[in-house]
Amino acid sequence: MNIEKHYSWPEFLEYVDWKDDDILPVSKRSSHESGKRNWYGTESFAEALNLAKYGWTEKLSEIKQLELKEIPAYKQMYQTEIKYCMAGGSVNIGRFLMGIPDCMQRQVIRSGFNIPAGFAKVVVNASCNADVSVEKFFAYGMKISSVVNTLELANIRTEIILTEQTLKHSNSYRIFITLKNSEDSFYLEKLMFPVAHVSFQRRLCFSEHERNSSEVRNAFGFYDGGGYGQSDDEFDGADDKNTLYFNGIHFSPEKINAKLAAILANHQRYIS
Repeated sequence: MNIEKHYSWPEFLEYVDWKDDDILPVSKRSSHESGKRNWYGTESFAEALNLAKYGWTEKLSEIKQLELKEIPAYKQMYQTEIKYCMAGGSVNIGRFLMGIPDCMQRQVIRSGFNIPAGFAKVVVNASCNADVSVEKFFAYGMKISSVVNTLELANIRTEIILTEQTLKHSNSYRIFITLKNSEDSFYLEKLMFPVAHVSFQRRLCFSEHERNSSEVRNAFGFYDGGGYGQSDDEFDGADDKNTLYFNGIHFSPEKINAKLAAILANHQRYIS
């Protein structure tokens, strides 16, 4: 049995918010179990759905400040400069003592390239097994969010696809969710929840799985106590030259650096 489904982000959120006990009672849905924040990442399904709809801002500043030193190509995507003004986040002591009015300073990240914009496809596999901690999943998602944020700052527009993939014996179950098209505006806080918060898989994706027919649920164990299968990190389009594929929690700096370098080289050729 091989199943593949495709959603837009709004379609996915609407689909997982279902209440039909004739399909599967709430008591049999692992997605709706209360508590266990140390595994689910949230206290309830409602809390997870709210973060998915409105964005996860709790760790926003941490991701903006993250520098991925293990990925040299990451540094090529942006430049930083200091802007001076009469109001800002910190004071430049030298300018202040000299009586210069615009003595406040702020750091500005700007694109290292000129318009026109480039393009990259980002595919994020949010699958993970039960032994992956909330903290480990977050650490993986932090790096992805930082890379994608910097791509957008460098005027490289991204199409972002989320996938959750499950195997059970000879059966495979895959869902693909378009979080953002290349022409859409980018909001880091909306990327962060599905990429860095384990509740995306353990509550929302589980709820999607639980809405299937009894035949599918039984085949994959999509019910409380059924195990929900084993995560799968294979993706057929991973070798595409303009696709960044993040496969599960196995973040490979070497592979990401090589692909980023290729994307940047293509973009520079395009604007030269």
